[in-house]
Amino acid sequence: MNQKLMQEKVLTREDVKRLKLTEGDICIPDVYTTIGESAFSFCDNISSVTIPNSITTIGESAFSYCYNIRSVKIPDSVTTIEEYAFFRCESLTDINIPKTIKTLKCGTFAGCKALKHITIPSTIEAIEGPVAEWPAYAHEELLMGTFEECHSLASIVIPGNITVIGDRTFADCKSLIEVDIPENVTKIGDSAFAGCSSLTKVSIPNSVTQIGAMAFANCKALKDITLPSGLKRISAKIFEGCSSLERVVIPNGVESIDSVAFGGCRALAEIVIPDSVTSIGWGAFVSCGSLTSVTIHSGITNIENNPFSRCHSLTIINVDEDNLYFSSTDGVLFDKKKELLIQFPAGKMLEAYTIPDSVKTIGRAAFESCKQLTNVTIPEGVTIIEDSAFEYCSSLAEVKVPRSVTTIGTHPYSDLYDSFRNCPLLTLSVYPSSHAYNYAVAKGIPYLLVT
Repeated sequence: MNQKLMQEKVLTREDVKRLKLTEGDICIPDVYTTIGESAFSFCDNISSVTIPNSITTIGESAFSYCYNIRSVKIPDSVTTIEEYAFFRCESLTDINIPKTIKTLKCGTFAGCKALKHITIPSTIEAIEGPVAEWPAYAHEELLMGTFEECHSLASIVIPGNITVIGDRTFADCKSLIEVDIPENVTKIGDSAFAGCSSLTKVSIPNSVTQIGAMAFANCKALKDITLPSGLKRISAKIFEGCSSLERVVIPNGVESIDSVAFGGCRALAEIVIPDSVTSIGWGAFVSCGSLTSVTIHSGITNIENNPFSRCHSLTIINVDEDNLYFSSTDGVLFDKKKELLIQFPAGKMLEAYTIPDSVKTIGRAAFESCKQLTNVTIPEGVTIIEDSAFEYCSSLAEVKVPRSVTTIGTHPYSDLYDSFRNCPLLTLSVYPSSHAYNYAVAKGIPYLLVT
């Protein structure tokens, strides 16, 4: 049939039922030009599908939840495959994408857990992420990347025409081992490779200038990565949970390391922060258990809360004496005036510590998980003890809290952010009728009255 002479004719869900195209090996009649939205959705008795040359469009969710489809033959006549077209086709092992397709849309093959092989043709120009216009209350499955949860997909060749790898494109592709990103790519989206737990090697070209939040989060087998020279920002949680990551090269030119960027990188023993970096976000290196020392250079102007908390091997934080905003005394990180105690290294082998008299605020999670500390003296003049300041200090037995303290971090409905949460041996020394006394009574913490 001459496709140019055909008027558009949509194969609907009603047509599928009428023509009894609901089980076994089916061939779609060549009188149709479009497979309509959800036409075959939940037809889980279909084994294979042959699509005729008359079809130009496969509609949104056309074959979604066809759990037992093993093969689909897509002709070159197809120019558009809409979002979630083959979503949750969990028995599909391989598929051909015709060269007539220019864009791979979000969720197209998401949840195809048996999909082992797929060839992305060189004609593909974009791999889109989830549609930003969808409402915030949209179901999570409507926010999935093109190949997300393709658990059996062990290799992928990304064509050279691609400039953007969309959000969540390969998230949770648990068998993916190696990725070579082509030279034309400029952006890797949020969570693009998150949860690729077998991924051991990623080659990122210098053309990439933006890598989104959580892009490689929980890539637990990744040991080594070199970031591209054009990168200005290391996004939030970009390598969170990469527990095998031993080495990362941050290029000179990066200006900010965002919150929890390297959180839980337990094997990371050394990090070189380049001179271009001016800002370190909260918890940027939280739970980097192998990190032993850190140097804050002179150009860093912003450090947010608990950047190095739960780093159990960290014994010293050095600060360049020319830095105008921060300082270090005995390896402890302060602001320049030493009025804010930002971070006490969790691996510092001290049982007793006296906070300097200049300090007015003990920062959030400043002493978190300092398991060797048994005694801390807080000087008169400190007014604020922020959330989680001494959380998980499991050996902490005595803290004297002065009358000057007017704020101790707490949560109105739980102990989730309490300053002294999970300090099982703790007794607070407090003054009668002081804020600390009221706090101890309210939280049921043992206390001694200071007279």
